[in-house]
Amino acid sequence: MKHQDLIDKIVPLPLELKKVEELIFEDNLRLLAVEKHISFWENNEMRKITDEVDKDNKFIYTNDLKRKSELENRKRNDAAIVELSTKAEGLSSSIKTNEIQFKFLDRELKVLHSIVKLVARDIDGI
Repeated sequence: MKHQDLIDKIVPLPLELKKVEELIFEDNLRLLAVEKHISFWENNEMRKITDEVDKDNKFIYTNDLKRKSELENRKRNDAAIVELSTKAEGLSSSIKTNEIQFKFLDRELKVLHSIVKLVARDIDGI
């Protein structure tokens, strides 16, 4: 690898790392907002489920398992929550992909730094 090739390869890497790090940060903020919205919905829905009574004024969902099952059923049938859950999954996937890309670029930068050090030693005759 020629010296200019090394320089051309190494110079843009810090900016690329910064861009990927910003994408991860932005996706994490979006994911947090989506998760908060889902959690708020779940808490409100669970309150409704817990307080729901039949015609005899007896609680319909008498134990935790029944309440959780009903909550999951309502989540599956609520289009907005299904959409938010899908969005959260997409954001999580994007974050993981960008984290992999960040690690790859970081390792590449470290390898190139090592190569530059070796080349510098060779030039200096060390």
